[in-house]
Parts: sequence; structure tokens; C-alpha cells
Amino acid sequence: MDTHTTEDTMTSNATTTYVLTIVRGEQPDGTGGEFGNPNETPYLADVPDEVHAWFAANGVQEDDPDVWVLVTRAEDVEHAPICATNVIASREITVDDTTEIYSNTGGRGLGSYPLLDRVQELIPDREEAHAWIWSTIDQLAGIGEQPIISERPVRPELLTYNPRDLDVDYWYTISQATADEIVEAITAGFATSDDLD
Repeated sequence: MDTHTTEDTMTSNATTTYVLTIVRGEQPDGTGGEFGNPNETPYLADVPDEVHAWFAANGVQEDDPDVWVLVTRAEDVEHAPICATNVIASREITVDDTTEIYSNTGGRGLGSYPLLDRVQELIPDREEAHAWIWSTIDQLAGIGEQPIISERPVRPELLTYNPRDLDVDYWYTISQATADEIVEAITAGFATSDDLD
């Protein structure tokens, strides 16, 4: 699995800066971002507590059907400024845009992880879904991408003392963008394999 990492990617962090804009009323068109209710903020898997506090400070109830949150990647705002009326407030937020996947090289029971849960919506069998994820990562690495950002052993003590020569499993960090790319590739590939059956 170490063929998927490099010195540069091992020390990098995947963060993304978003512009959050609270808008009251109808969703305006052509904003270049993604809209959602405050309690289902798009792009952000886990809405930080500071954002919930910011909603409250601006009088926003998170179940208010007339309030929307426009989430735009900061680099997109630079090219297509937000043109929305009825703006209540706007701010930037930088989030850790990563997720972890499991190697499971030791043949033990396969635990769950967020990307696996997503892929299992398409491929219910856990082992098969996990195999599809790693096959897709191999394909991405094969075309020159570097999908793995960093790695950490599940049992780090085995790196220094492993008298039974046990396999060492790892948690690998990938960006959410890579996770999305993996899901899209698996969706397309799985649909094609169904068509061939």
C-alpha cells in the first residue's frame, strides 16, 4: 500500500476554505455554490460548533424553512462573486477536508469507516465494497494521482515489537474530494458491470 504515498503528501494537510452565506427567502440562481438548510450544510460533513454559534448569533434557527446556507469554495468566489439578495451574513471557514480508510491486510473482521458506508449503499457486501475502494485507489495511483495523504498504524506498538510477525493494518487519510472521486468511479464501474451481466 505504500506505493500510494510520497514524501510530499505524507506531510501535507487537506484543508478547504469555504464562504458560508446565510440567505433568507428563495434560493437565488446562478450563485456558483451549493444550497442547503443550516442543519444540512452542503460540502461540510461535520458542521463545526463555531458555525452553529454563528447561526445563532445571527438569529438563524437551524430548522427555519425560509433560511438557506450557500456554501461556496473560496476559490470559486474569486472567479464568480456571490450575487444573492437578502443576505443575512457571510463568513469564511477553513475545515479539515479529509477522511480515513482502513487497509485490513490481516484478514480480521473488517470494521466500518465513512467511505465504506457510502459505497455499501451501492454494494451492500462489506468485503466487496472495501475491495472496490482499494481497486479504485490503485487505479488513481496508476494514472499518476497521489490519493493517500498520510498513514498511521492501527497498532503502532507492532512496528517496534512484533515477535509473532503479525500483519500491521493502517488507517490511510484521503481528501474528501478523493473520496467523492472514488464513489463516482465505483458508481460508474459498478453500473457498467451490471450492464454486462
